[in-house]
Amino acid sequence: MELKPLSEVDLREAIGPINRAVTGHYLPAVRTVSGLRERAQLGVLDLKLSRCAFLGGRLVGTCLIERVDERAHLDAIGVDPLAQQRGVGHAMLEAACCAAEASGVAVLTAEISDSDAAMMATLQSAGFVGGRELGRFELRGPPADLPVPDEIEEVAVRAPATRGQSFVRPVPLTEALETVQRARGAALAEAPFAHQPAVLERLRSRLGCYLLLQLDQDSPVLGAAVLERDRHLLVSLGGHMDRLAPLVVLLARRHGVVAMDSVPEGDPLGQVLSQAGFQRTAVRREMLRRLG
Repeated sequence: MELKPLSEVDLREAIGPINRAVTGHYLPAVRTVSGLRERAQLGVLDLKLSRCAFLGGRLVGTCLIERVDERAHLDAIGVDPLAQQRGVGHAMLEAACCAAEASGVAVLTAEISDSDAAMMATLQSAGFVGGRELGRFELRGPPADLPVPDEIEEVAVRAPATRGQSFVRPVPLTEALETVQRARGAALAEAPFAHQPAVLERLRSRLGCYLLLQLDQDSPVLGAAVLERDRHLLVSLGGHMDRLAPLVVLLARRHGVVAMDSVPEGDPLGQVLSQAGFQRTAVRREMLRRLG
């Protein structure tokens, strides 16, 4: 068996085992060369830590590792059926872990279904241990019938009749993340990889960001949301939990948001999404390996 960094392999060839192994309910179901290249250019997909495996000169497996600062994440792994039961998955993960540790990564995470016994065994053989449950919430029909705030471009002087009402306006990512960080505190620090502010900073060109405001004399901020536009995916949400459901409904109606991934079990975000009409449709287990 020969292992190579993804940086030395043609992406068109490398995504084959990944797409042939697609299972489960988490997006994106199918990877594209342009999508992988974009995430690499944005500094999220790490082509040097990701690995490809060859048997007899034929590419039979690929694992994609995303990395920002001291955190890394197994985005996907695929092994062709004829190469399974030959230790390919374990070998790729071990090579990725060794390279990640050498480059200063402190923890490597993964998310899998509890029903995927084969992948669970592969991760455990590579030193990963099980952690919390993470849910996927999807909109399977229209959102909840809630009154939604008006969407505005700028905060302007409002007539007395509108003071005290809530409004939504687009803002830069930095402004939205400041609100989320104040609201979420320690919970955000422990958020899954895809929700980490440092990851979102790298992906800012793909994101839409909104503040929920109550326009009165002090113009207090009630909450903030960040969505990945192309995937119609909510990736960050925070603020006054009892006020956020109408914001989520607005994002569903006007900006096409249909899902949020990796919501930890017991997180108040799950209740907010349920109030907005989203259903928990899949559960995954977060696995992690601490390095160093």
